[in-house]
Amino acid sequence: MIKPQLRFKADEGFDFPEWETVCFGDVFKEIIERTNDIYTYPLYSLTIEDGVTPKTEQYERSYLVKKEDSYKIVPPNAFVYNPMNLRFGALAVNHEKFSVSVSGYYNVFAINDISTLKFWENYLVSKRMLNFYFSIATGSLIEKLRVHYSNFIRIEKVLPSLPEQRKIATFLSTIDEIIATTEAEVSAWEERKKGVMQKLFSQEVRFREDDGSDFPEWEDKKLGEVFVERSERSADNLDLLSVTIANGVVRQNESDKRNVSSVDKSNYKRVCVGDLAYNSMRMWQGAEGVSAYEGIVSPAYTVLVPKTQEYAYFYEYMFKRTEMLHIFQRYSQGLTSDTWNLKYPVLSHISVVVPFYSEQKKIADCLSSLDDVINQTKAELATWQEFKKGLLQQMFV
Repeated sequence: MIKPQLRFKADEGFDFPEWETVCFGDVFKEIIERTNDIYTYPLYSLTIEDGVTPKTEQYERSYLVKKEDSYKIVPPNAFVYNPMNLRFGALAVNHEKFSVSVSGYYNVFAINDISTLKFWENYLVSKRMLNFYFSIATGSLIEKLRVHYSNFIRIEKVLPSLPEQRKIATFLSTIDEIIATTEAEVSAWEERKKGVMQKLFSQEVRFREDDGSDFPEWEDKKLGEVFVERSERSADNLDLLSVTIANGVVRQNESDKRNVSSVDKSNYKRVCVGDLAYNSMRMWQGAEGVSAYEGIVSPAYTVLVPKTQEYAYFYEYMFKRTEMLHIFQRYSQGLTSDTWNLKYPVLSHISVVVPFYSEQKKIADCLSSLDDVINQTKAELATWQEFKKGLLQQMFV
C-alpha cells in the first residue's frame, strides 16, 4: 500500500491506526430535495474557480421566466458537484449559513460526520482524485463524460481513520483561515486604492509642493498634447513584449498569453523604457501600461511617447479609471466590440483634465506605494496557497 509522506499523531503522541479502505457510500448521503422558490432558496452557481457563489439578479430573472426545471436544495455544509466537470474540480461546499438552490443537473450530498468536512472538502478535489474521476467517468464523447452519483458512491479508497481525518481537518482549517484572512487583506487594500484614486482624480484631495505651496489648477489638454506616437519599427535582438489588462507591459515569454506572433517581425513597433503602449483593440478594457523594457510589440498595438513635463505613470493610472475606459469605448471605431479599435489619430483628440507635472508624479508615486503593498500581500497569499498545495500532495495518496 502506498503510504502518505506526511502523517499526524494523536494529541497524546501515539500513532493513529493504519489507513483502511473506505467506501464513499458509507460516508455520504445524497440530497434530492427540489424547489422552484429561489427567494427562499437563493439561486447559486458552481464554478471551479469560486466554488458555490450567488447567481446574478439578471440570471435569476431569466430562470424565473423560463421555469424549465426545479432546482436542488443545498443545505449549509453540503457538497455539490457538476457530473460533467467533476474531473476538473467542479465540486464545492455550501459555506453559507442558509440553504441555497442550484441547477437540478448537479449532484448534492451531505457528509455523515461534519467534523471531517474540511478533510473531505480538500481530499475530493485533490489531484489524485481528479485523475480517478476521469477513469470512472462514462459517456460516448470525451467532452461529455460524466461521473454519476451512482458511480461516485461506489468509490473505495484507502483513507485515514476518523480521528486522523478530524486532526487533518483541524489543521487544514487553520491554513484556510490564514489564506482567507490574507485574501480579505488583498481585497481591503484594493478597495482602499480605489477610494484613494477617486479622491485624487476628482481633486477632492490635493497634494502640495514640497515647500507647502499649492500646485497650479488642473488644466484641459488633448491627449495629442501629452503624447506623440512612436513610429519606429522593429530592431534586432529586442524582446517581444505583450500588453495585458492586469499587468501592463510584460515580456511575452513571462506571460500566460500564447505566442501568436509572426516569424517576420520587421513591421513590429519599437518600445523604449518609459513609453506607454496599449492594445488598440482593448484600450477600452484597460490593456495599457508603461514599459520597463526595451522591446517590440505587435503592429496591432500603439506606442506613445510622453512629451516633456508629462509623467507617463500618472496616465497609466488615469487610463485604468472606469470613466476613462468609457471614453475610450466611445471613441473606439468598429461595428462590434470584437472589432473596436482606438488608433492614435483618434485618441489624440480626447480631452482630459490633468495636473502639473510635479503633482502628476506625487499622485503616481502615492498609487505606486499602494500597489507595492497590494503586490506584497498577494505574494504572501501565493506563498500560503503553494504551502497548502504541497501539504495536500504529501497528505493524500
